Amino acid sequence: MRNRFVQWHTFHAVVSHGSFSAAAEALDLSRALVSGHVKQLEQHYGIRLLNRTTRTLSLTDEGQTLMQQLSPLLAQAQALELAMQQRSDEVVGLVRLQIPAVLDAEQLRQVLATYLQAHPRVELEVILGESLDNLVGRGIDLALHIGSVDDSSLVRRPLCDIHTMLVASPDYWTRAGVPTTVAELSQHRGIHYRHCLTGSRWDFIDEQGNPVLIKPRFVAHTDSEAMALSLARRGLGVTTALDFMCRDDLINGRLQAQLSQCTHPVSLSVIYPARQHKPPRTEALLQRLQQAFANPMIHR
Repeated sequence: MRNRFVQWHTFHAVVSHGSFSAAAEALDLSRALVSGHVKQLEQHYGIRLLNRTTRTLSLTDEGQTLMQQLSPLLAQAQALELAMQQRSDEVVGLVRLQIPAVLDAEQLRQVLATYLQAHPRVELEVILGESLDNLVGRGIDLALHIGSVDDSSLVRRPLCDIHTMLVASPDYWTRAGVPTTVAELSQHRGIHYRHCLTGSRWDFIDEQGNPVLIKPRFVAHTDSEAMALSLARRGLGVTTALDFMCRDDLINGRLQAQLSQCTHPVSLSVIYPARQHKPPRTEALLQRLQQAFANPMIHR
């Protein structure tokens, strides 16, 4: 079918320009190749399309019918080509962004709102999720991801490191006692964020600088870090949280952090399928995210 379209285009040029030579010049092809395209088209249909003399060309009835059908078809194809070229420079269309539920916070919402205000012809769809499997099949353009990435077919652009905090209410620390070592946390009441990168154990650095996993006596498990923090504010136990999630609580004294020297940051990256050409709308969002998270006020 691709060859047929080339032959149609050549036939249309011959008729429009009135000769094989003029068509060859317009198409930047040899006269022999132009003549060959028309002959192939006639052989394909089994009919003559052009009456040829040494000086003139004229259309047969069949050629006239084909020309009448081709003119609007080729005009539409040319308009489509122009529209696609223009769109390649425009920030327009649908962008699908996947984010972990923990990042559904005001800081990121402000970044996305600014992006939409700057590009009013963009439609943004935000999907809450953690999985990096089959991003292409699920139509995900960009995915924010906390932690490492094992799939080498995906492109990973680091955005920043986010610090983690161990927090509880002042009332809880008064009643349960402030831990002086990481090991003492195993005796504390824990409020567990179920999407923790290390599963049901919490990852710390002990007093000797070695990584260690601790499992408190969990009293609650949740998929929402906001819920975990809400329970902690009510004095029900201790929880871990990304620093930007609990910053206001720490400033206002609703929560207090302990063992900060034993916690460590986690990496935040933007992930996308290895594509050579990203639409301008996707590239614009990628740049907006990189600029925003380069600003420490976004995440610290």
